[in-house]
Amino acid sequence: MAIISKPKSDTNKSPKPLSISFSNINGLRSKFTDIESFLHHSSPDIFAMSETNLNSSIGSSEFSVTGYLPLSRLDSSSYMLGLGVFVRDDLPISRETSLEDLTKSFMCFRVSLLHSTSYLFFLYRSPSNQSCAVLDSVSESIDKALISHPTANIFVFGDFNVHHSDWLSPFSNCVNASGVRACNFALSHSLTRRVDFPTRIPRCDNQNPSLLDLLLSSKN
Repeated sequence: MAIISKPKSDTNKSPKPLSISFSNINGLRSKFTDIESFLHHSSPDIFAMSETNLNSSIGSSEFSVTGYLPLSRLDSSSYMLGLGVFVRDDLPISRETSLEDLTKSFMCFRVSLLHSTSYLFFLYRSPSNQSCAVLDSVSESIDKALISHPTANIFVFGDFNVHHSDWLSPFSNCVNASGVRACNFALSHSLTRRVDFPTRIPRCDNQNPSLLDLLLSSKN
């Protein structure tokens, strides 16, 4: 999924797009072999994971991948179950912990290119909790980021777990309060939805595919 651009030494050529992938993995330790294979074969610049199920007793050295920086983590023993991000070691990126809230399930990164700055927010919102506090915190952080870099690109992605039959049409068949909040969040920051396919395929025949994982972007 192309969202921003890397600088190139040859300015006569168009810059190569930066690729970003994200997934709910339901346990990094049990899925690490598959994830390592995916990274080697697909080589996304950024691979973000929710539900890593890691804690402080598990070291990041267990998850080293050639060509990628050490795993960036946000562990949790609560409802969010942990986030993790792999970043290629040649990408000009930094984690912006000053824009994070340790009580909320999101991570913030800044990509600093020659002619542009981009802020990436990776979040998880529990489907069992109707609260949208994580979106409120991300919203405040976006405002702070734009004070420092008014022209920065903004990207917000991850497991939103919301339903909105109009906004997420045709892959949502109802509207709930969290869906309305998420839609209003996108509108308030002029963010456009970029994912246009279902991200959850149910195992039961009587259920429909749904769009629960989103990427919102301020960049056209």
